[in-house]
Amino acid sequence: ELAHKVLVHVQDEVHKVADFFLSLLCAALKSYRHDTVLRPFPGDFVRAETQEKDYVRLAKRVVELPGTAKLQDVSHLRNMAAEDLRLLHWTFAMPSRTFRVRNAHVSLHELVLQKTGCKPAFDANPDHIFELVYSGDSPSAQAFEALRERHGGTRLAFHGSSLENFHSIVHNGLAGHLNKTALFGEGTYLSTDICVALEFSKSGYGWDASRLGRRITCVAVCEFVATHPDVVQSAGRPT
Repeated sequence: ELAHKVLVHVQDEVHKVADFFLSLLCAALKSYRHDTVLRPFPGDFVRAETQEKDYVRLAKRVVELPGTAKLQDVSHLRNMAAEDLRLLHWTFAMPSRTFRVRNAHVSLHELVLQKTGCKPAFDANPDHIFELVYSGDSPSAQAFEALRERHGGTRLAFHGSSLENFHSIVHNGLAGHLNKTALFGEGTYLSTDICVALEFSKSGYGWDASRLGRRITCVAVCEFVATHPDVVQSAGRPT
């Protein structure tokens, strides 16, 4: 039954991942740009007669969702409205998702700093790290692997963006044409300095019942093909 399917995603060892997805969904929903950043959008909240997205009804349902402690109680889940269970299941186990998310140990941050050569000017240690692991047979993973083989190795770099953008970033990737602070033209901006990325990482409010914290700042660590002809490096600072 649906209650048990939801329960799988909120057990102690994985509840932070469920919290992560809900927090990003809520941040996008609260944005005045929700029509742009809340993609994908749960189909249950699209009006059948007009195909319009019902943001008001979705916001009402999200506000009434209980915290993960109650979501870990199967008897509580069984008493929840079917619409709420479907929303939770869609958020945690979206059928179109070609990746899984794992809650990584924060010590991974040191490894990333080593690989990027970053020496932060101030304390930029994260409270949580979530790793996106892509399915090897997904079209995006295969396309990336083909580029890697054609152009050589890859590097890691940081990308900063407002919290409201991360629901779309996680599910759709980085979209250079949506960049509003293009100092060097249209494109996706990365930096090997996490402090530079943090300048663009505007914090925001996510899920009110989140254990991650209501106000969150996110930075993405991205793998890219450094020798691809479309990659342009600033002639000034090497970041």
